[in-house]
Parts: sequence; structure tokens; C-alpha cells
Amino acid sequence: MENVDNIIIKPGQWFPDPTLVSESEQRRQEQEWLRKKSGYDGLRPTQLGIDAYRYSSKLHPKFFEGRTPPAVPLDSLENVEWYEEQLRRCVYGFEYRGQRITGDHYWMLNMFAFLVAKKNKAGKVTNEFDIDFPYYAGMHDYLFKTIEQAHYEGKGFLFMSGRGSGKSYSVISTLAKIYHLKPKSHCIISASNSGHATETFSKLLLALDTIGELHPTLALHRLVDTKSLIESGQEIMKDGLKYKEGPRSRLQKVVYGDNSGATRGSRPDAQHLEEVGDWSTGKGDLKSCIGASIGSWRVGSINKCRVFMTGTGGSIASDQIKDVFNGPDAYNLLEFKDFAPKSCFFLPAHYFLGGMGWEETSVNNNDAAKAFLDAERERTKDDMEIHGKIVQEFPYTIEEVFRKNGTNNFNQRHIAEQWTRLHYEWKERRPERGYLTWIKSTSGSIKGVKWERNPEGNIEVLEHPYKGASGKEVFQDLYVGGVDSIDQGIADSTSIKDRSSLACLIKKRIVDGKFFTQTSNLYVAKYIGRSIDVRWDYEEVLKLSMYYNAKMNIEYTKIGVVNYFREAKQYHRLLKRPLVAMPSKGEKVVGLQKDQSNLIGTPASANVIDHQDGKVKEYIEDYCDHIFFLDLLEQLRDYQREDRRKYDLVIAMGLCELADEDMFGIAARGEESETSSFETFGYYNDKDGIKHFGKLPTTVNKAEKENLEKPGALSLATWIDMSGKPRFDDNFDIGDADDLPVPKDSSQELI
Repeated sequence: MENVDNIIIKPGQWFPDPTLVSESEQRRQEQEWLRKKSGYDGLRPTQLGIDAYRYSSKLHPKFFEGRTPPAVPLDSLENVEWYEEQLRRCVYGFEYRGQRITGDHYWMLNMFAFLVAKKNKAGKVTNEFDIDFPYYAGMHDYLFKTIEQAHYEGKGFLFMSGRGSGKSYSVISTLAKIYHLKPKSHCIISASNSGHATETFSKLLLALDTIGELHPTLALHRLVDTKSLIESGQEIMKDGLKYKEGPRSRLQKVVYGDNSGATRGSRPDAQHLEEVGDWSTGKGDLKSCIGASIGSWRVGSINKCRVFMTGTGGSIASDQIKDVFNGPDAYNLLEFKDFAPKSCFFLPAHYFLGGMGWEETSVNNNDAAKAFLDAERERTKDDMEIHGKIVQEFPYTIEEVFRKNGTNNFNQRHIAEQWTRLHYEWKERRPERGYLTWIKSTSGSIKGVKWERNPEGNIEVLEHPYKGASGKEVFQDLYVGGVDSIDQGIADSTSIKDRSSLACLIKKRIVDGKFFTQTSNLYVAKYIGRSIDVRWDYEEVLKLSMYYNAKMNIEYTKIGVVNYFREAKQYHRLLKRPLVAMPSKGEKVVGLQKDQSNLIGTPASANVIDHQDGKVKEYIEDYCDHIFFLDLLEQLRDYQREDRRKYDLVIAMGLCELADEDMFGIAARGEESETSSFETFGYYNDKDGIKHFGKLPTTVNKAEKENLEKPGALSLATWIDMSGKPRFDDNFDIGDADDLPVPKDSSQELI
């Protein structure tokens, strides 16, 4: 952040500290000179980083000489020689008195005019706009020098930012240069939908007309001129026959839609993929389009095509763009380390904002831009929909640029704040990874489950099971689980698109009498995955249920996991259907699961989903700082009620909240709890269905207590059924448990 002492304020204008500018300029010039001297093996622009280009000197007028062609006949020698020099600069770049800009940048500053803010007589930008040449800025110097670096290294360039950063014009300016200067070239402007492709192609066509007006010498006849293709050249008559002559360079608009191979067979010199965040999620998804286009971008091992991808915050519909952005190597894109250990190019909104000084000084006033955008966020905070759009379209962070327009009413500010803390500040507080593995006897039968820490593990744990002050207590009803299940593994599914995963979350409730001394209302463990065999996923759920002694609330629509638990004689670990999901049968007790139904699972009806989302919303309002799983926060941010299947963790969280609500009034106590003598009162139904009020009946689980008192038993997760009988001993095998009888009072009725 810029120090206030380094800002010089003059009436009506802001100027950066000239010392900072000169020192920064000198360092960059030295590094560029050394790199040039060593054959471009020195420090590259991406290694210098974005902050090295923040303070940039204004360019000498010689850098803008190409804006004013000589007032001489177009076919005169003077005009031809003048354009030869200008176009040489557009190809190789231009250097003067130590400063250098790239060829693409020189072309844009001198040949490519578009709509820009006009300045008044004092040199201050106004709110009036007109077609003119762009202003120079240090951020654009960094942009074009990294684009040049990508070109030298044979890599593509992905640029994500907010609105108004000029990314589309920067790219189509380069395509216009290739069209004018490279005969028989082929450049493509593409997008997933017609709207984005047509808008950008129209901008380019308008810019070409403007080039022809401001630089008549460069104007090209059009042999083909349609809404999706233009080709330079003209038809001539020779000996009574028509001939086509001229540069024959082409600019084409391509809409991918659901056809990932829309450009297959072409050999473009440059391609712009516009709004890559708003890409199809069908057959023509972003990754498929990139994969199908690689063969068109190369000729054997030769990179023929300059690839540009641009995306804007607030226009993110596909999760794939985040994978592409954070994995530049996999997609042969230029790598940056400005705001992440590895990513593509991101330009924060406060680094380049219109009206913040760069138009006059070439240096953006980051502090003033941040203050302005902060005020916008504060002003819109009471309308989360508008506030969300402001944050997305003018992002400070990579996380904000990838926010999607979720149709939920969750507190996005709380979610964003917690995500930022975890991602940038609280890295040491992230959950640990590992595996839950079976504890087996020497004969191979299962005796329990234990945790093994491993950074490659498939389970994340924030907090291990609480066992009281002695470390030997076993708490009943302290943990609940939510499971958004699946019925098919990878090997069983014929589709490879938008596969759901099994998601399981474990929530810690309140330890009886320990509200102020123990963590509570905390999500402590997570599993999400889709294995080749779905039973492997079910096994992980069972292990988590055992490890935390948690009842699991499953969604009604997927019952494979229920059958798995039943076959393993662990049916008692599934929560009975929450009361909110039961049809009305008269007055019921709130919580305590006193309904006599033995149905398992929570149906995904509209009313239940409404209630579930409402409980999640309440949790975010009160306990968002208790969420330490980044992917859960991201799904909460993006959640769309209309397409819930993409948000497995949100569904699992909602099921946890329903389970917690349904256990209202049930205290979580250990065997040595100081409050074990407390008695609970309320309404209940006896075995004949008659309603009473008084001390709630309880069942003393003697078999369970005896089992827990066995040597070594307290240190392991213990498996017990609803009747209190231990569920396995040294002869138990989870794959073959038919020798164990089903308890008489444990119904096997399914959904």
C-alpha cells in the first residue's frame, strides 16, 4: 500500500512522488538492458512483477509520433518512408532515452483509436467520451511486455480483471495489427455464445474503420465483408477474367456453442477467446474447446497461433475457468506470481481505475481507487445482490473475480471475509489432511478406526473427536453428519460431464456445560469424492460416523449408502427422518426425534429445501467464522438453488443443520459429565401413543456402558446399535456380518 507521504497533492490533481517514479523507471530500464544484452535470458517482466511497473515515467512525445501522419500525398516517397519507420516500431517496439515499449503497444498507442475519456484544457479527464487514441499507463506497459514475453516463450495469455481495464481492446488491437501487417494471416475472435463474440467482433470492425479514417495509407479493401468474416483484398479484371489480389488477410468470428471443435482444421495466427468465465457447461465447455483447438494452434511442435483469453468478474458461469487460471502450465499459458504462487494474469480493480490519475501521469493512484471502491461497497451493503455485483465486477482479489452470480441470500460479505482470512492470513489454521483406516485384529477382523495424517489424504479434519478433560470420555449426540450421497461410482457412470461427488460433513454441537470452554457449532471434518467403486465412498462415510460417533443425515434421493450401512449392520448410525420433513400428523414435539416413524433420509422437497437453505443462512450469519473449509466457502458463495446438484457440500451442510435442529434439547454428555444428573422435561408419547408431559423417558444403555469400560475400548471408536448391543467383536467382518441378528426394536424400514 502506498504511503501517504509519497503522494503530492495539488489543487484538482494528483501526482505520484517523482523520486519513486525515477527510481522505479531506472530499475526497470537496467533490467531490460541487461536482459537485452544477455539475449533475453535475464529477469523477465513476470519475474519483476506488477509492482515494478506501478511507477512509470510519462513517455516522451516521440513515442506518439505515429498519431500524426505527414500532410503529403499518400503515394509520395515521404509518406511511404514515414510509414516504413512507424510500422517498423509496431513490429519491433520502440526505445528512446532508455524507455522502451513493445511493438503491440506502439501500434495501440498510435494506430488503434477507440472510445476514451476526453481531457479538459487543464489536462484533467472529464466524463465526456470520444473516439481517440488511448493514454499511456504503467499497467499497460506491464501488460504488453508480459504479452511479448508470452509470444517469445510460445505460450498463451489469460487475462482476468474487472470492468473497464481495457483488456478486450488491448487484444483486438493486436489482432488488427496482424490483419494489416501480415498478408494471408487468419485471426479469430471466439466465444461460447453469440452475444460475447458479436460484441467484440463489432468493436474490432469499428476500430478498423477508424484506422482507415485516421491512417488512410493503411486502409485495406475488403474482398469479403460479412457479419462473421472479413477478408482484405479486391477483385480485378484482367483479360476479361476476374482475379483476386491483395493481402488476403482474414478476421473471423466463431461461436463455439456446444461444438468444441468449431475451429478444428483452421491454422489461425491469433485467436481471442472472449469471456472465458461465461463459457458453456455442455459439450462445448471451456476445457473441451481448449483441448480441441490445440491441434489448430500448432503445426506439429511449432506454436503458430498467439492465443489470448480474457474474462471479467461478474461474468463467471463455469468453474472450469478457475482450474485453467490456476494451472497455467497444463494449458501452456504464461505464469504469474503477482497475487498467487502460480496463476495467470490478474489485474485488481484498484490497480487500474478510470479517473485515478493514470490518464494524466501514467501512474494509477491505488489508494484513492481503493477508497472509492470501498465507498461503493459500503454504499451497497444493504442490497446484497447489487453489493455482490460491485464486488465481482471491481474485484480486489482473485477470489472475488471468480465469484459467480449465485441465486442465494447467504451473507456474501461474511463468506468473502472468511475466505480471504483463510486463503491469505490463516493458512496455519486450515484443516489437516489424512486417512481414516480400520483397526484390525491379528485375524483380520475390524476392531475400530484411527486417523493417519497424510497431506495426500482424502479426508480433511479441523478438530478430532472431543473426549473430555480425561481424554477417555465418549460423548453421545455431540456430533452430527450430513451426507449428499451418490449411487454410482466413476466406473458405473457413462457421463463424464458435471459429475456429482459424494459429500460428507461432520458438525460438532455443544458440549453440555462447556459452552464457554469448548468449541461448538463447528464443522470439524469433510470428505468429498467420487471413487471408481461407489462403495469406497460409502466406506469413508462409515469411518467418519464411527470416528466421531455421529448420526448421519442423508438426502432421500440417494439410497445406496443406506443399503451399505444396513448390510454392514450399522443402520443405527443413520438419523431418522427429521420432523421438518415429516407429513403433518398433528402436534409434535420440537426436536428430540420423538416421532414414532422409522423412516430414514431427508426428502428434497421444495419446503424442506427452503427450510434447509434457511438454516444454512442462519449459520452463516452467526458462525461463518467457524467454517475452515475453503471449498465449502466457495460453494456457499456460488450456490444456486435452481442447480443444487453442483453444490454437494452446501447440501451436506444443510443436512447437518437439519440434524442439529432435530436434536434440539438432547444434551451431548460424556460418561463422566458433571450434568449427568440433570433431568429433561417435556411432551412425549408413550408406547400406546398417548401424549404426556413430564420427565422424558430414557433407556439406560447398560451393554454400551459395559463395552466402553473394557480395557482399551475408550481409546477407539465404538460401534453400537440402537438396542445397546455391541455390533462387532473379534469375529466381526464388515463384509460378512450376517451372523449378527437385527435388534427387535431396530426397524429396517427404508425410505
